[in-house]
Amino acid sequence: MKLARDILSILGIALLAGCQQPSDVEVAPPDQASVDIVPVVVPDTGSSGAWSDSTAILPQEQSLRGGSFLLNRVTHDTGTGSVTFALAHAFFADSAVQLWGKNCGFSGRDLGAIAFDGGLMLRYPHVLRVRTSLGIDTALAQGVAYISNATQTYAPNREFSWVLNPAGNRFMTVSVRTPDDLVVRAPLGGTRVSRAQDLELRWTGANGRMDIVISTYEPMRRKSRPILTLNPPAGAGRVVLPARLLSGLPATARFYIFTFILSNRTESISVPQYSSPVFARAADVYNSYVEIR
Repeated sequence: MKLARDILSILGIALLAGCQQPSDVEVAPPDQASVDIVPVVVPDTGSSGAWSDSTAILPQEQSLRGGSFLLNRVTHDTGTGSVTFALAHAFFADSAVQLWGKNCGFSGRDLGAIAFDGGLMLRYPHVLRVRTSLGIDTALAQGVAYISNATQTYAPNREFSWVLNPAGNRFMTVSVRTPDDLVVRAPLGGTRVSRAQDLELRWTGANGRMDIVISTYEPMRRKSRPILTLNPPAGAGRVVLPARLLSGLPATARFYIFTFILSNRTESISVPQYSSPVFARAADVYNSYVEIR
């Protein structure tokens, strides 16, 4: 791994680099193992994005074409209250959708009825959030996606399954096991963070991969934009962000989301009548809305 380098410069590169691949930044406080901090490069597309705080899909995976089976339990902790829900999704990307010469996503293919955890999933229009030439967000329905409310049935360390029968070919089952219960200890929603001090991130929960995404947040528009990702060992339960990193965050932004994602994933699933690779992921997601001054 590379030696630690000037985080201010790396953050500047991350915000200006367009579609270029970012370099890793190693942060190694003396009392913990090294953790790579990777600047997020947001693809130059017409999409306004549905980022990790709601999808649990990392920013670098947003533009990948393929299919996915997702089970996400999501908590939003704003400091004045919190809400938790769980949703199961299925999506199969078909042809690319372009608007004003830019790729803004994919149409969703209809593979017939799909069951999740014993119940039929709702088939609904797949909606792309796109930016118009005037900079205004709008919605564009392209194909279908699948959804089920799993709020009442989600449980940690349990196997969940999707069953599908594409084009009457043959029934197939896709399964994934949920990770441990994720509990975030710090920072909690509503925390005020000083750019001049180190910030401790603490959580409990393992049995999965831990990713932490730092995003800017605009409260009035309810819009987030990811800028950094961390991938500490899930069992570590603790990461310290140095003040020099916090001081390098965009000075024009006061509000941020720290998104903790504890997940399990199955790769390269083959689905009959669908040529692209498919993955299944179960994730416990916790969003802490904080103010950095």
